Amino acid sequence: MKVTSNYDYTVIVPVFNGENSIYSLVDRISRLFYSLKYKFEIILIDDHSSDNSWATIKKIYEENPGIVKAFKLTKNYGQHASTLFGFTLAAGRFVITIDDDLQIPPEEIGKLILKQIETQANIVYGLYEEKGRFLIKFGKVILIKLVAFFYYKDIKWSSFRLIDGNVIFDILNHQKHVPLVDEFIFRNIMLSFQHVIRVERDSGKSGYSLRKLIRITFGWLVNYTIIIQVILNVFFVFFCIASVLLVCVILMNTYLKNEMNYYFIFLIIIFVSQMGFLLIIKYYLKMISKKKFKFPIAIEICK
Repeated sequence: MKVTSNYDYTVIVPVFNGENSIYSLVDRISRLFYSLKYKFEIILIDDHSSDNSWATIKKIYEENPGIVKAFKLTKNYGQHASTLFGFTLAAGRFVITIDDDLQIPPEEIGKLILKQIETQANIVYGLYEEKGRFLIKFGKVILIKLVAFFYYKDIKWSSFRLIDGNVIFDILNHQKHVPLVDEFIFRNIMLSFQHVIRVERDSGKSGYSLRKLIRITFGWLVNYTIIIQVILNVFFVFFCIASVLLVCVILMNTYLKNEMNYYFIFLIIIFVSQMGFLLIIKYYLKMISKKKFKFPIAIEICK
């Protein structure tokens, strides 16, 4: 499906506690696109920040009429959900996503644009050397390895990306409960990668904790792979076989010795209980995987 575009590029910025960086970010993005002479828009999505981000965003909106659109969400939905919300509003032929913390200099957007023109790829990822806490880095490596196992060997990604507007339609038509933007992109064969600069954060701290990373990984495994179901099935079969064998042992023991072994009966009760517990978990995960993603709701809009 072809996109009818009012702009050459839409830049989507999910904002969470970014009051100290968002003003400079928008200014530098605008300067870049004015110098490149492209028509552009910037969509700022405040993911229910706890600081004064929304007040700063409203000021930016007032100073940049026709360029900036701003939305404040009713609650904290997370970066992926906020990004998908931005996709529904994008009017550009290409969509660029970038974090609000200025760790990726906005000027690096030019590299993604040149790479796309050079390769004609549908998606261009900006890749950089990962820095930060060891556990977070280790967690991201594990997640990348898992994704590579289910897709292809050299898979890489980041939240700094350029996406063809036509691909956005496919991404928005997903039916999964857990929103993971990159999962849909991985299915696209026209990928390209560009090395970009990443600098240290001037203020604040990363919104990604080890807990959030674990939750994202688990959500991806449940909603986009069968590995959790396979593991549960293996345990279920094991307990079934073990229970049957114990019943056989009890019957044999009762027949030969004419006495009941209550220890084995206790084990059977435990195994049957575990089987019931596994069935409940399987049912719960199945219900989760069947839920459809509900897009975030904005309580304040500036456009």
